[in-house]
Amino acid sequence: ILDGENSLWGRPVGENASAASEIGTAVREALAWFGNHGRQADLISVAVGPGSFTGIRIAVTTAKTLAYALIRPVVPVGSLIASAASTALEPHVSRVVVCLNAYRHQVFAAQFEVDELRGADSLRDCNHRVETTTRSDWDRLVHDSTGSPTVAVTGDPSIFSTESAGRTSPRQSADAVGVGRIASRMLANHAKNLADPAFSEVVSDAFSVSARYVKLSAAEEKAAAR
Repeated sequence: ILDGENSLWGRPVGENASAASEIGTAVREALAWFGNHGRQADLISVAVGPGSFTGIRIAVTTAKTLAYALIRPVVPVGSLIASAASTALEPHVSRVVVCLNAYRHQVFAAQFEVDELRGADSLRDCNHRVETTTRSDWDRLVHDSTGSPTVAVTGDPSIFSTESAGRTSPRQSADAVGVGRIASRMLANHAKNLADPAFSEVVSDAFSVSARYVKLSAAEEKAAAR
């Protein structure tokens, strides 16, 4: 639960059991927090991908169901930009390179300028930015990036080589605070002007939110090859 970019309440999910089995309890506790503090949710933000096919489906479905039940809008946020926003940066860093394991020797990767992450208007344009690359190309990007003091490299620790791990800031995935902060920044320029066409590009109704898988699943690739 965030007020602007300030975190008011949070609960780890998936540490002691599967996220799918704990998400309902976490939502119930979040709603109880609102009730206990005499407040209500204004909107829901959710990381829509890329990521685990099952995890993204669960996240998006949960957010859509909650938004529908509370009659609240949804702000869909890209997983990689949220991960970048969750990374603690040194003052001299001007660019963030972030990754997520796409499996089958592939990597989801994206690069963001720090000014983009801090801005509000530019976030609409880079929220979808992601490419699927090979592990070897990712290793080369990490090697080149870690040689620059102005570049921070972060992302899924499972795809960092032993050589590069000590020069990077691995994190498993985008956390809810990063997702919420990006959503808050995306809304910053438009929340006071609902007639602004750009506002509808940031805020969605529950039924229009969809997952961004970026690539086909293994089953879909096999089906497409038939």
